[in-house]
Amino acid sequence: MGGLTIREVKREIRVLGIDSAVVEDGYVDYVGVVFRGGLWLDGVMQVRVGDAETDVAGRVADMILQSPHYGQIRVIMLSTSVTGQCLDTGRLTRETRLPVILVSEETGEIQGLGIDGLTARKVVDKTCTFSDVPEPLRVARLLANCLKDRGKV
Repeated sequence: MGGLTIREVKREIRVLGIDSAVVEDGYVDYVGVVFRGGLWLDGVMQVRVGDAETDVAGRVADMILQSPHYGQIRVIMLSTSVTGQCLDTGRLTRETRLPVILVSEETGEIQGLGIDGLTARKVVDKTCTFSDVPEPLRVARLLANCLKDRGKV
């Protein structure tokens, strides 16, 4: 992979956390939030993908590549619940040229793609501010749930 190498995990490393929510029958919204470490929210992005679409990773990669924050993002962070929704993380890594960290909120297990395990752990540690859940994932989940619930009264 010809992507970026993370030599040092700085306090304000730019991390893109992505979560998703079924917003209506046949559609899933993928929500991304860009965080500086676990400290500040820098940006939000979203893409709606239909159930019938087979190119989920391509659509999510396009969302990232078209973001004004793309040049600052050093790593993508996903919950393992998102990867169970036909999101090809290997393709996401290749198309964005960014490493991906998979975080299991149930077990605390961390897996890196395009990033070594020690560096992935350092990134997760830098982004956990208020709980064991990294802030980029926690806030992405909050926003995704808001989208899911917006049609309900």
